[in-house]
Amino acid sequence: MDIDDEKRRLRARFRSLRRDLTADGGPALAGYLVAGLTLLELEPGRDAAAGYWPMDGEADIRPAMELLAAKGFATALPVVAKPGSPLLFRAWRPSEALRRGPHGASEPLEDAPEVEPTLILLPLVAFDGLGFRLGMGGGYYDRTLAALRARRRVVAVGVGHGRQRVDRLPCDRHDQPLDWVLTEEGLEKTP
Repeated sequence: MDIDDEKRRLRARFRSLRRDLTADGGPALAGYLVAGLTLLELEPGRDAAAGYWPMDGEADIRPAMELLAAKGFATALPVVAKPGSPLLFRAWRPSEALRRGPHGASEPLEDAPEVEPTLILLPLVAFDGLGFRLGMGGGYYDRTLAALRARRRVVAVGVGHGRQRVDRLPCDRHDQPLDWVLTEEGLEKTP
């Protein structure tokens, strides 16, 4: 079995598991993230945090985004500018209007200013102990992290459920590792 086939198989299995997990953990995740901000070496007013709007059973990070905004961080959500390109991040604050993006995700309105985040919270289909993640298969976050990391330091935190962990994921050379993983068990540094 080649890497792409193995990823497809794992993606189907873990997307189903992710949808079946009933506890979203939103408030607990928010508490773990905010408690870990000193570990992440981020500061309100200086750093911007990008999250995502949950869909397809993804962990609900909206409470964490609300807390980050309340603490003074600039907050943003991803936008698919065009297929095959890195994501853009547009400013968004809790309670602001959103629109439906090309892949069904909720995105900030087109007139929201672009933001270059220091912290990116990424959804997980699965993850391993080496810090690699399995996403939905479009490669958007891998392209985005590669582009941002070529310019500056960015902290990538994968967010999911502890049961989404596997021993080792199949990886290609373009797969970007996470710096941290956030689950209902807390915030964990990756190697």
